[in-house]
Amino acid sequence: EFLMSVYRSGDPVADFARWDKAQQEWEAKLPHCECCGEPIDDYVWNIAGEILCDDCAREKYMQSAEDYVR
Repeated sequence: EFLMSVYRSGDPVADFARWDKAQQEWEAKLPHCECCGEPIDDYVWNIAGEILCDDCAREKYMQSAEDYVR
């Protein structure tokens, strides 16, 4: 999660605009999931060069051990 140092002026609208711009710049630098396109701000799954978020990696690759019980 992005945490920007808080700077408060007497203008809350300008403060929010400054914070929002910094937030968008930070988010643009993050890796994005190649499956859903969402920015990833914690852990990345890199499976054969494919960058995935946790949800997409689990949905795409996780299988139950019971599937392999004979």
